[in-house]
Amino acid sequence: MTVDMGNAESARKPEQEFWVRTSTLDARFDMGEDASMVHPALLVFAQAVGKKLPHVKFAPVVGARRELWFYDPHQPYVLGTLLYNDILEKYGVEARGIRNERFGPTHSEYVRLWSTNMSTAVKKVAANAVPWTIGELAWLSVKDYETAGDEELGGVKSKVVNLLKNLGMVGVDTQVFSYLRSQVKGNARLGDQGFHDDAYELVQTHEYLAELQGQGATPLFVHIGEDKRGRQYLDTAWVGTEFVYRTVRFTPRNRAYEGEPEFDNLVGKLSVLNMTEPNHYVRGVGMKHADDMFYVTD
Repeated sequence: MTVDMGNAESARKPEQEFWVRTSTLDARFDMGEDASMVHPALLVFAQAVGKKLPHVKFAPVVGARRELWFYDPHQPYVLGTLLYNDILEKYGVEARGIRNERFGPTHSEYVRLWSTNMSTAVKKVAANAVPWTIGELAWLSVKDYETAGDEELGGVKSKVVNLLKNLGMVGVDTQVFSYLRSQVKGNARLGDQGFHDDAYELVQTHEYLAELQGQGATPLFVHIGEDKRGRQYLDTAWVGTEFVYRTVRFTPRNRAYEGEPEFDNLVGKLSVLNMTEPNHYVRGVGMKHADDMFYVTD
């Protein structure tokens, strides 16, 4: 299925320093018991942020006493980093939505904001503690889907070429192939057993090739999440796989909760994909990128 992406939204590439899974962080971290791991001023800053954003938790950045991850446990990746500069006595925030135009995009300060006033810094954190969008999540995995799809496509094309050679045919854009396909569709008996089997396999493989080429440009990306009430949901979007570099184009759909028709329609395919290896294309089903992110064949 090909989807019209004329009104699609765009998502920028999330900076790599934020590709940190919340599931890998130490959820047992306690800012009281573990205070020795954190600079005292940063600890006070984090406590102030926690009062402003009660849903946010914190985790130490290994080897960095003046940095703390801040994250929402219901989000797959961290929201950003709290910072403290003890020389300048400044409080800072690092987040993927920040664009500090005083620096170039490759500079570490490009995604940071600072203030000597802690209350002002807390407000900057709150303004940038934004959830990940479905487009950003898709950006992280769309190249893997494209690669897996291209590998599958290449294998299918090679198979078509070999079957044509076995049957003594020059291509699929011929009257001979059209006649052969009509016979296969009519369940006709074709020659000896070897010829018969190759003819039927050629027609089926050619149809699969057309299916791959048709659906590959705009796959359905699915993210499984859980809200604060413990309800499981699916966020989905049609994603454009062409010309992805700094941005990805996507068309989001309505969130579907467990028990709703859209959720139930997808959960069967997700169950199948969950049993496969990541980034391996499964015919007629799609591809698993991670335990909570999938590309599903419509």
